[in-house]
Amino acid sequence: MAHKHDKIIANYKSIGDLSSILSNSREDYILDHLNIHLHKGQLKLLEKIKKEQKPHHKAIRMKKYKELMNNDEATPEHFELHQKIFINKIKKLENKGLIKADFEVDLLPYEVEFTEKGKEILNEIDVLKQKWEDEIFKDFEDKDKLLTYLQQVAPKAAKISYARIKKQKGVY
Repeated sequence: MAHKHDKIIANYKSIGDLSSILSNSREDYILDHLNIHLHKGQLKLLEKIKKEQKPHHKAIRMKKYKELMNNDEATPEHFELHQKIFINKIKKLENKGLIKADFEVDLLPYEVEFTEKGKEILNEIDVLKQKWEDEIFKDFEDKDKLLTYLQQVAPKAAKISYARIKKQKGVY
């Protein structure tokens, strides 16, 4: 039986609105099937930490943090407040046993590594992402064509995100 919103969604003309539905659906699927209770923000934070583990991302964070610590004028308003809020979010993941955080490092406000449990959860998330995709595109014949189109526009979207990130002065 069709959901009452199916007809409405089928008539959407905004790619952004439709892509938001897909993004939210994937997050909800992962959270519903994951072997640990997480909130959407915690799921996103795990992905952010995973990305920050890459050497070039860590180097960028270290450079930004050094600039902030060496120039009071470069420090954004409410930096310490935002950093405390972010560190509290990190501590919640640490309390769940997913990460080990060190807040006594020299070149960054914190250093994080995944525990074995955290690595297992990341693997589970990757499996669930694929299961969601398989379920959503089960009867879709032009998946490769859609993928090609998305690969063409995603770099343009990423540029917008990267430009915003570069404007942010905080390192958290």
